[in-house]
Amino acid sequence: MSANQHFETRSDENGVVLCLANTGGYDTVDYGDLQTALLRFAEQTRPQLLVVDLSNVGYCSTAVINALMQLRNQLAEHGGSLRLAGMSSEVREAFGHLRLDGTVFQIYDTTDAALAEA
Repeated sequence: MSANQHFETRSDENGVVLCLANTGGYDTVDYGDLQTALLRFAEQTRPQLLVVDLSNVGYCSTAVINALMQLRNQLAEHGGSLRLAGMSSEVREAFGHLRLDGTVFQIYDTTDAALAEA
């Protein structure tokens, strides 16, 4: 398992799972660092399937959503795909209100479910 201050990753036979740290206490610099770390990770590893586990995230700011959208776009440039999993009901509701669930992002209840769709 690799780690940095923003996330940990693990590989599965179907893809890579990236578990985000709790972003609730982040400030502007932290959000920028998160986005940079996510994009660097995607560029270095170029996974075919990346599942982002949001189970540690109690509040998902627009900065986090923007970072996830940038990540999704970068993965797509190299033929990869991004799935989200493990959201709290509040975070999932926010994605629904923004009409991101099923349009921009494929969202699953668990990382296992996201990986099983491979």
